[in-house]
Amino acid sequence: MRAPVVCSVVFGLVTLTLSAQSPPQRTPAGAPAPPGTGVIAGVLTAADKGTPVRKASLRLTRIAPGVSRVATTDEEGRFVFDALPTGDYRLTATRPGFLDTVYGARQPGPSSAGTPITLADGQRVEKLSIVMPRGGVISGTLTDEYGDAAFNVPVRALLYRYANGERVVTAAGNAVTDDRGAYRMAGLLPGEYLISALPRDSVSALSAQANAGQQRMQQMMAQAIATGDERMMATAKADAARMPPPPPPPPSQGYVPVYHPGVAQPSTARAVRVGVSEEVWNIDFALQIIETAAVSGVVINSEGALPLDTRVQLIDPALPVASIGVWFRNTNSAGRFDFHGVVPGTYVLRAHASLPPQQGGGFLDAETMVTIAPGDKTEATLTLRPGITVTGRVALGSLPETFDRSKLMFQMRRITTSADWESPVMRGPVAADGTFSIPHVAPGRYTPVLSGLPDGWAIDTATFGQVDAADQHITIEHDRQYVADITLTNRSAGVQGTLTNADGDPVSSHTVILFPEDRAMWLPLSRRIRVTQPGQDGTYALTLLPPGDYRIVTLLDPEAGREFDPQWLGELYPLSERLTLGPGETRTLPLRVR
Repeated sequence: MRAPVVCSVVFGLVTLTLSAQSPPQRTPAGAPAPPGTGVIAGVLTAADKGTPVRKASLRLTRIAPGVSRVATTDEEGRFVFDALPTGDYRLTATRPGFLDTVYGARQPGPSSAGTPITLADGQRVEKLSIVMPRGGVISGTLTDEYGDAAFNVPVRALLYRYANGERVVTAAGNAVTDDRGAYRMAGLLPGEYLISALPRDSVSALSAQANAGQQRMQQMMAQAIATGDERMMATAKADAARMPPPPPPPPSQGYVPVYHPGVAQPSTARAVRVGVSEEVWNIDFALQIIETAAVSGVVINSEGALPLDTRVQLIDPALPVASIGVWFRNTNSAGRFDFHGVVPGTYVLRAHASLPPQQGGGFLDAETMVTIAPGDKTEATLTLRPGITVTGRVALGSLPETFDRSKLMFQMRRITTSADWESPVMRGPVAADGTFSIPHVAPGRYTPVLSGLPDGWAIDTATFGQVDAADQHITIEHDRQYVADITLTNRSAGVQGTLTNADGDPVSSHTVILFPEDRAMWLPLSRRIRVTQPGQDGTYALTLLPPGDYRIVTLLDPEAGREFDPQWLGELYPLSERLTLGPGETRTLPLRVR
């Protein structure tokens, strides 16, 4: 298994010196900040030519408490932030055509940790130098099924990244093919990309265009009936009378979204790797005509009338990413939905609805699996069901008698994936006797969160029967009862220390990653998996940790969000050092960077 690769190129940090001289020019500040006497100033230059980066935007943010200031570089690439209060600051530079650069980061990009700038009262941190790399480029040619240039076709680049330990993609670049079928996408971060083309006349696009007007009229009529709005009803009827009859569905054979190197299934696409400021040419591929399938059906409500805002989701479980392997439809007034132009395969079909307050509020969900072959017209029925009510009790007896218990709020925090709906916050107050009740909790994985605790206090255990959800998560299912027993502690553990190099000098460029020894706890949003960036003096601290056995390691700019990836933690394991923390113990552990 390949060990993590550490890049030694420095983009965010070149030099930092302390000076008593005033900066040559001031740039207006952005958001108002508390008065101070500190100064942070410097210059931006281009990585490829060393020339000044003019009209770049800089944002300076104090880490705690939050203070945000903005500035713009002048004709010589210089910038100044003055009247700054003391604190640790994060500095980010942006400019069209260049990659966002965080001061001190070894890799470009806004998610890089960088190095905090520590500013004392009256201190002048000047002659700060930041080098900005230009964005990468992907270019190529798109042809049709005959090998001719495909004109005016949208092409997009989707960057692979990590969220909660899951590999997902996010939109990173767009282009449209010209008369030669050529496209070019610039300003790209280093990384791996999925390249896709979306024909405007694909089967699914033609179907959506044909049904859009009819769906709008049906929704408007249903809303008018539900609210008793006679004017809206009359308008909807008049508009419906003027509309032509709905066109027949498009033929099942036709264009579909296609992915490099020319495949219809995104899970079989070939990733394109781009280095820092690299231009990758000849990413050529062709449009595909295939025999698609259709998935239609009806949503019903086991509890009564179908809510107006019912949505249906079709998900490719091999790549459950919005707008790639996830599609949405609204039901019509009869609860029906249609997906045309679907690439054959196995899919998850979900429905979700919100009940209005007059119907008791809450959420309804349904889910089933469908497998479709070329030319299939699959019919499915989804039956909505309400969520589960989670109850429990927090053991409040250990808290200080002077603490205001009315501040406590218990939350079931969902462990979401890229295919999930935008999950609502499921929370409720803790009563004076420690009891709580959280209604409408949809099926899925959750971790408990208790906010409003006094400083130094945290959840110790959160048992649901035999499961301690504080470390293992709890899976909510229909037709089951869930009662939680929450205990608290003020004897959390911690670890602190200083990062140094082989010469004993403090190091602030590396990130400290802490994770549990027990692989069963390598879970998304685990309270035992922590990441922190040391200060300029190399010091780091991790607090409010449950006692137990851990591994600790330092890395240069690890990819954000990947700390919850079990495979990656397995790669870090042999590079890490074992650490045991007892209840209430704060251990000092110096770390030597590799």
